[in-house]
Amino acid sequence: MKLNTATKLLVGALVTAAAHGLDLYVSLVGNDAGSGSTTEPFKTLGQAQRAVRKQLEGSVTEDINIHVSPGVHILPTPLVLTASDSGKNGFKVNWIGDDTVLSGGLRVTGWSQGTNGIYTASVPVGTASRNLYVNGAASNYARRKINRKDFSYVNTGMTWTNAANDWLQTAEGLAGAEVRFISSFTDRYAQIKSVGNRQLVMVQTAWQDQLRGYDTISKPNAEFGVWVQNAPSLFTDGGQFYLDSKAGKVHYKPLAGENMSTAETYLGILEAIVVVGGTYDSPAHDITFRGLSFVCPCRTKNRSAG
Repeated sequence: MKLNTATKLLVGALVTAAAHGLDLYVSLVGNDAGSGSTTEPFKTLGQAQRAVRKQLEGSVTEDINIHVSPGVHILPTPLVLTASDSGKNGFKVNWIGDDTVLSGGLRVTGWSQGTNGIYTASVPVGTASRNLYVNGAASNYARRKINRKDFSYVNTGMTWTNAANDWLQTAEGLAGAEVRFISSFTDRYAQIKSVGNRQLVMVQTAWQDQLRGYDTISKPNAEFGVWVQNAPSLFTDGGQFYLDSKAGKVHYKPLAGENMSTAETYLGILEAIVVVGGTYDSPAHDITFRGLSFVCPCRTKNRSAG
């Protein structure tokens, strides 16, 4: 998604006062040390939330409106709204956007080319993600396809006798990687604990759960593919990535013609962007949203068939 100009980022939503009431403002070029006014907007939604809660501690005689500027606002943690963030005395708390995207993505920049056409960029150590988006499209894990029928499925893991699969014993980084099984209606993931003698030893007890039930990994109703994935030695096609959380590095193999110096890349890091909840005795209420999109700044077209 292309951002608006810097002028619009600063001014666009700040002059949008379509609702009456107490108005607070958030801008991509703001500062959380500001007052939240049009001339001193906050930088983050979290700071706006704290300001709203402070207002709600006193007497509320009008709506509270939080105007969020155009562009992509990346949230480091979900915005959790409870009874403490709710309107009162018949008045509402209104979150108001203007071509505004609230994203759970982490922008990745500074790609450098390494060996075998693999590019690497730094991210905060400990970053966890299952999704990398490049120029608006979802990437696959670094992965390699295997034949489900080549393996036996025992309580400890997967074993094989076909020498064609012996590459699994020497592939770098398989401990901590995973195997994905797509069957008739199940899409199962199983994490690898270690590699033994012609055996992938799987993490328990999650592995044994994959052997029980219906449409299991050993007895699928239909076969739609099995991949060993998420290890640095498994890059095959372009459009694949590997995230090394411990090292704070993300590795990516571009598609043909893809320029990593200009590509827009994001890791999806939040499972939820905005959470509204409470309890039966103290529920969230009188909170509205207008002009906000709760999405990742990307589309979800496929990248590769690898």
